[in-house]
Amino acid sequence: TRRLGRVVSQFLDYARPLRGDHQLIDINDVVRRTETLLRSLAEEMKSAPVDDDRGRPAGWQPPEILVQLAPLLPPMRGDAEQLRQVFLNLGINALQAMADAAAGEGEGGETTRGRLSISTGLRHGGRLGGATQHIEVRFTDTGPGIDPAVQKNLFIPFFTTKEKGTGLGLAIVKSIAERHGGKVWVESELGKGSKFHLQVPLAQPKESK
Repeated sequence: TRRLGRVVSQFLDYARPLRGDHQLIDINDVVRRTETLLRSLAEEMKSAPVDDDRGRPAGWQPPEILVQLAPLLPPMRGDAEQLRQVFLNLGINALQAMADAAAGEGEGGETTRGRLSISTGLRHGGRLGGATQHIEVRFTDTGPGIDPAVQKNLFIPFFTTKEKGTGLGLAIVKSIAERHGGKVWVESELGKGSKFHLQVPLAQPKESK
């Protein structure tokens, strides 16, 4: 019942139309608030079982989180709560991927600590083209990477490789990015981690009628 409730809640987040209440926000401030929540989640991971075939190896440490914020970024128009949800979804996915990879090592495995790097910057044109300036936020992890066959389906609603996943987390990310006139994409290679990019124009998108 709880899982069904979570699916319904996430589907409503995915389907919710643009409310048109975008305000001027500091994207670095949104990232800082997200960082606080992600650090709490990483600490909670320490209580996971260890020293068995399915748990994490003894001495395992939760992934470290590094944040590099570009100074003096101009304010952008957007919905701070929706963007924080995007950053949470991307951050949680990265932390879980690195934790699951460590669980696969089992007892006696190498306990290399994972790392999640979050950075912001200003781009001209870029992936979205044109001369408009864009804010870009990147989530880079040292996890197991994503199979190319999986990458092309990542943002499709209800597609998931997780046993208890809803398949809506990244679909919500894509939907919110598009509501802000932006775009999200991933660069990943098996065994070498993943990098998710979110680009959002500084100009306010036109409201849907």
